Amino acid sequence: MARRSESCASASEITTRQRLLLFSNTNVSAETCLAIDESEITFEFLRTSGVRPCNVISAGMGPKALVRMGMGSVVDMREFGFDALYLTDCKFCTEANATFGSAKVVNAFLKTASDAVSLAGSEAVSMLQITPQQLFEVCAASPVEAAAVLEQLPRGTALEGIPCKTVLDTGLRKQALLDNGYTTALLVSHCRASQADLSKLGFTV
Repeated sequence: MARRSESCASASEITTRQRLLLFSNTNVSAETCLAIDESEITFEFLRTSGVRPCNVISAGMGPKALVRMGMGSVVDMREFGFDALYLTDCKFCTEANATFGSAKVVNAFLKTASDAVSLAGSEAVSMLQITPQQLFEVCAASPVEAAAVLEQLPRGTALEGIPCKTVLDTGLRKQALLDNGYTTALLVSHCRASQADLSKLGFTV
């Protein structure tokens, strides 16, 4: 009976392997990480010990485990070093979504054009209900990234319903649009592009 109780008590503990992976290449020695009480392995302790996102993932942990350790918000997770690329992993994205809700996850992780490139084309787009409009909005003045986003979205339909101003703001122009199936007719139909807009995009009208 005593052995069974001990087994049940240890079920929720961080395993030896997880401890070693979590603190690998940090300023916490193997001896210390194995000896320390689990209650002392807090989110703040991870931050001050030099634990990185890759350590957390290697240890098989995710957002839920970090919250249990005292992480307060999805913003804390972003500041810890996690970026949009981590959301392209279905397990991590599902857990983040369940823990914080899609709106908060998107607000924290879709900030830059690089974030949009990382997320476009991944299952995170549908899981977090990210719209093409949101992806292109963060690509303002970033034509290379905007083109990379466009390439990962459905050809010839990705800009449907997106105002032409948003397209212009990204810096996307004629060649990139043509390369992704967008003719003047589609730009007029999908983005309500005016003759002036088409001219700015580089199309002769």
